[in-house]
Amino acid sequence: MDRWSLAICLAVSQGEPAPEWARESLDELPDLMQQSGQRASQLNADTLNTVEAALLHPLVGTRVDATVIELRGEDRAAVQIAEPAVTASAPVPVGTAPGETVALTLERVDVAKHEIEFAA
Repeated sequence: MDRWSLAICLAVSQGEPAPEWARESLDELPDLMQQSGQRASQLNADTLNTVEAALLHPLVGTRVDATVIELRGEDRAAVQIAEPAVTASAPVPVGTAPGETVALTLERVDVAKHEIEFAA
């Protein structure tokens, strides 16, 4: 979007018509912006997941306490670990409610794939 608006504003400020490429491609702009936004969101999520995996890697095999912040089915939840501050998906006992604390064992971490695996 910035590329188009800057090119058009520059042309208008110089008393020239907007560049042909900018005028001709305006119809494509919403799709390009949506694709760009999706890629940026995915990159942001992947980056966060990689950092969280790296933070947890030294804790593989240990028990951590986590607060359930959102249920994701009958026996899975989004959980928040306090230290290090990481949000993850984990199995929880059936009947667990948001706000409860659960004990999890960190089973496996793959930093390169930004994967974290817990056991309840």
